[in-house]
Amino acid sequence: MENYLIHKFNGFMEQTNMEKIDTVWLIQNWEFKYFWKNKIMDDPCPILINSEIDKVLLILDKNFLIPIVGLCKEVKSHESKN
Repeated sequence: MENYLIHKFNGFMEQTNMEKIDTVWLIQNWEFKYFWKNKIMDDPCPILINSEIDKVLLILDKNFLIPIVGLCKEVKSHESKN
């Protein structure tokens, strides 16, 4: 199992443009912080626009949920074959 995960990680790193990921992360980081500070923390009853909320949810979904779900499915699939 450990070798499988190392193999998958190494394959991911070979195919990944880390410079592009870093740039996207900086942009998304700024967008999230701006949303959080100006729309959530600065206003006790903020007026939230769906397009703003959707953008933040997509940032969270793409960075946290999709990779985790995908990896879990691959690991379960690999375990059931062994």
